[in-house]
Amino acid sequence: MCAPERAWARTDGRVLGNRFDLEVDGDEYLIDIAIDRLRRIEAALSRLLPMSELNRLNARPGQDVPVSDDLGWALREAIRLHRATGGRYDPSILPALDALGVTISDEGTARLAHGTRLDLSGLECGYAVDRVVEDLVKAGAGAVRCRVGDSFRAVDPNGWNIEIKHPAPDEVVTHHTLGMSTSGNDALASVLSPRISRNARTPLSGQTDPSTVVRLAVVSCAEAVDAQALAEAAVASSPSAANAMMSRANVSAWLLTPIGVVIVRPD
Repeated sequence: MCAPERAWARTDGRVLGNRFDLEVDGDEYLIDIAIDRLRRIEAALSRLLPMSELNRLNARPGQDVPVSDDLGWALREAIRLHRATGGRYDPSILPALDALGVTISDEGTARLAHGTRLDLSGLECGYAVDRVVEDLVKAGAGAVRCRVGDSFRAVDPNGWNIEIKHPAPDEVVTHHTLGMSTSGNDALASVLSPRISRNARTPLSGQTDPSTVVRLAVVSCAEAVDAQALAEAAVASSPSAANAMMSRANVSAWLLTPIGVVIVRPD
């Protein structure tokens, strides 16, 4: 018996300062659900929108500020990923802090310490695609593939192949559920879309030296938010530190280093 033919609904546009592409196996109304979700996430997390929730929080240090579920969840993810990467993923804006200076209450408020401001662009695209894909699957989508900027998340029971063209030619990743992100300061090297990394410095590495750090990182794991933060953290790290970080996280990674490509496999 033949499987039913898929009815893909597609759309694209811009959100969070990046291009997005979306494919859904399901009815057209699922596109509307996705667009609404993306706009709500943008209103919560973007530093590009003057009246976003994040900008309002940044403007009121030392005060308890009501936050939506999206911003509260993203702040908790930022704290978790800051700790998981040993501080290499750092969403704080200068001066860099050993602790993020963020307190989140169970009553739906957040407080920033005086002198702390946050930029969540190192995880916002991954967070957005994770939430959109999960929402669409719950709404009945047969399969979903969503990309925002350099972050990609897909769920497809039939599986599909993704070719890693750079930095590891001929590598093929086959998955049914996948989160993936790329980050690097090699503008010609990309998997999902070209981008120069915003990580010009970190509190651990100071001014980065292209001859001693990872130039490009491609990370594949279950959730795109983790993949994006790990990829961002890797390009501010030495090859040995990035390799160790990926191994601890138990993810697949392709790292372009000054001496060649390092491939990390999960246990």
